[in-house]
Amino acid sequence: MELSSRERQLVLLAALLLVPLILLRLLVFPFLDYKAGLSLDIETRSREIVSIRKKGEEYLYYASLLGGNKAAPAQRVSQFLAQAGLKEQASLSSGAGGAGISISLDELTMAQAAGLIYRLESGPPPMMINNLELKASLQNPQRLQMKLVLEGP
Repeated sequence: MELSSRERQLVLLAALLLVPLILLRLLVFPFLDYKAGLSLDIETRSREIVSIRKKGEEYLYYASLLGGNKAAPAQRVSQFLAQAGLKEQASLSSGAGGAGISISLDELTMAQAAGLIYRLESGPPPMMINNLELKASLQNPQRLQMKLVLEGP
């Protein structure tokens, strides 16, 4: 079967149109998709770098807070209790393996409890309260019993 010259021209024209489209579809579009994916990766990594830098600054801030006060956590808690005038009402115990410090306080007013919690969480270096239990005192319903478990640097 032989093609006429007009049919050959149409087949050649179709080939000239289809070959670049196939090459475009098989080579150029995947490359552009790959390039767009790399751009997204760059943006994601840039955001991660900014986040890491912020965390580094936060770490340096907290490290500077720790710099001047390197007393043992139990000593710092004793100091806070003495400053608040609650040393006599408190009983301290350390957790297993130094995991935390437990404090039990009896006959507290709400203002004393709030002041102590504020000092523990905001004083340099800040300590984190893992567990807090407040209930009315058995002897005086106007007073509180408080149990704290602290973690800190």
